[in-house]
Order: sequence, then structure tokens, then C-alpha cells
Amino acid sequence: MPFPPPPVESIDWDNIGFKVRDVNGHIESYYSVNTGKWSEPQFIADPYLRIHGMAPALNYGEQAFEGIKTFRTPDDQIAIFRTMANAKRMAHSAGFVAIPPVPETHFVKCCHLAVGLNAEHVPPHRTGASMYIRPLVYGSSAHLGLTPPGRVYLCCLCGTGWRLPWRSSRRRLDS
Repeated sequence: MPFPPPPVESIDWDNIGFKVRDVNGHIESYYSVNTGKWSEPQFIADPYLRIHGMAPALNYGEQAFEGIKTFRTPDDQIAIFRTMANAKRMAHSAGFVAIPPVPETHFVKCCHLAVGLNAEHVPPHRTGASMYIRPLVYGSSAHLGLTPPGRVYLCCLCGTGWRLPWRSSRRRLDS
């Protein structure tokens, strides 16, 4: 099958509005303090995240997030807006909340995988709408205190249906 696939027909792209629509799934990768490494990204075929009730993300706000637009170009290719800038900002934010920074190349890889596995949810160019990527990093293991938790998750969630009211913002792109 050629890439990218055409947009799904189950969405009324001309009346997309501003709301969350489910996509195929999301990407997860975790960091373990025991190994000091991030896991290989894994595709999860639902929109839900598993998190311990005593996780520092829930109890202390130990998390950071970014927001990235993905859209189709006039020649029907898919473009992701400034992933490297978002990766740098996420690493900087993580440091403020005692979370190990996500390596920039790993962050970008996870975002690209999330987009690739949900590509048919990227709206047609003519709509001016986009698919939204929400990279989220959070302390997920049971942990008390504002110190690095035993396990940290990076999730790249996607949703579709956001309009870009400013076309000029499409100047700087990653491929």
C-alpha cells in the first residue's frame, strides 16, 4: 500500500470542528531507572494509558507535554511541524519535574511512528485541519516524593480535527 494512505471516509472532513476523535492507537516507550534506558517504542491499539494510582504524575504533577501539528501538504504528503524543537523543549521541561529527559532522536522516532500508524486520520489539505500529536512524559510507578520515579512513560497520543487558522505557521517543517 502506498504511503501516505488517503484520509478515512468515516469523518466528515468539511465539518470537522474542534473535538477529539479516536484514531488507531498511540505509541508508548518507558524509561527504567534500573537499566537507565528507554524501551523500544510500542504501538498500543487504544487511547487509554495505564498508570498506578500513587504515580507521581497524578499526585505531584510530575509530567510534561508538548503539542505538535501534523497535516497534509498540497501534494498529499504528510508533514510534522517542528518535532526537533518540541523534543528540545520536552527535555528541558522534564528536568524541572525530576524526569529523565527523552533523547531527541527517540522523541522524534516515537512521534513519527505515531503519525505513520495513524496516517489515514491526517485530514485532507483542502480542509486546513490537522492531526494533533500529544507527546506526554510522566512518572508512572508507585512513588512518593518529588524525586525521579522508578518508571517513566513517554506516550505519543494522536487526535484529529484541529484547524490551523494561521496558514503562515506552516513555514518550518520536519519531514
